[in-house]
Amino acid sequence: MTDLHPHPLAPEWKEQLGLTSRASPEFYDSAQAVTDTPHALAIRTALDDLGISAIFCVQGVPTIAILSVEQYDRNSIIDLHGKLWNQGLASLLLVVAGDTLRAFSLARTPQKAWGEEFERRCLIETLSATADALEIRSLVFGAESGRIWRDHASYFNPKERIDQVLLDNLNASHQALCEANLSSDAAQALLMQAMFIAYLEDREIIAADYFRGASRNGADSFSSLLAAKDPKLLQSLFSALRTDFNGDLFVAPCSFETKSKAPALSAAHLDVLERFRSGREEMRKNGGQYRFWGYNFRYIPIELVSAVYDRFLGEREDERREQGAYYTPMFLRTLWCRRSGRHCLPTSRRGANISTQLADRESSWSALFSGCASTGARRTSSALFHGKVCLLF
Repeated sequence: MTDLHPHPLAPEWKEQLGLTSRASPEFYDSAQAVTDTPHALAIRTALDDLGISAIFCVQGVPTIAILSVEQYDRNSIIDLHGKLWNQGLASLLLVVAGDTLRAFSLARTPQKAWGEEFERRCLIETLSATADALEIRSLVFGAESGRIWRDHASYFNPKERIDQVLLDNLNASHQALCEANLSSDAAQALLMQAMFIAYLEDREIIAADYFRGASRNGADSFSSLLAAKDPKLLQSLFSALRTDFNGDLFVAPCSFETKSKAPALSAAHLDVLERFRSGREEMRKNGGQYRFWGYNFRYIPIELVSAVYDRFLGEREDERREQGAYYTPMFLRTLWCRRSGRHCLPTSRRGANISTQLADRESSWSALFSGCASTGARRTSSALFHGKVCLLF
């Protein structure tokens, strides 16, 4: 939970925004009301964990996040902005404090140190409940019609959204790994493995104790392990993951096949992975300058990770055709995952604090692996076996 101390959206503000008669699946101001709807997990996360007061959806997609607070606090809003940007769904954040409404773009890439620059880049307009009643009333309607995106197009550059930033860094990392003498398919496999380890870490499914145990106290996080530039530490981590998450995702770095020899990694390869893991730079442009607040897989929906990786492979269509790497469309994966009803409850032989978040009814594991499994990865489903997650592709 955040320290925003949010309030429920007051009836008078619902009236001013034209939301009084709106209900699910358009308008949610309680996580309990979010049931069988697209992006249900992301909506509940925004309401329960991020402290959002209400969410408004357009055609089933969370589009406007609304926060009601006693006083406007820049630092708290900056933090919230970064988390919602990572979700990659809502485009507009409305912050209500007293009789003032501030409208922020959620499409702006979060920066490491915003300061007053935050309002300059993200604040679209500040409206008074008394003086700007018509403008406030038009906000929701403008989002539904698309007018607000057209009128303020400079605030909603698609190149700054999380999916594009993540895709750009994947492509830049792939190029750098290939320039360091990895084959294209080995680089793709390594990046998918790195993304999944980051997902496990950011979701606190594996934590500091796990990294210390796997590396014999050589590292307490994925970033520190990569920063050590020691390929043996990464091999040790993969050995632990392969045991605890049974399957062929972690056979070896760069490889999903037990019968094939994985390429040897170098410090240069780990340096690329470290930069990608940090998420704090535009790797293709900035040459190591850390400007970003950073992408965080704790907030990025697993469906978005899957879709981005699918796009990453899609930009190499000739390779995909040759390798037979084709994937189920996201809406079919989501339908299958909802109907499968499988639960994953891993435990660790090391006693590490592995979270039971994998039991979420959205079956996020299955969504990831049906969309992100790379060349040669066999796929059928996720299953529970002897207290470990069996990833049987």
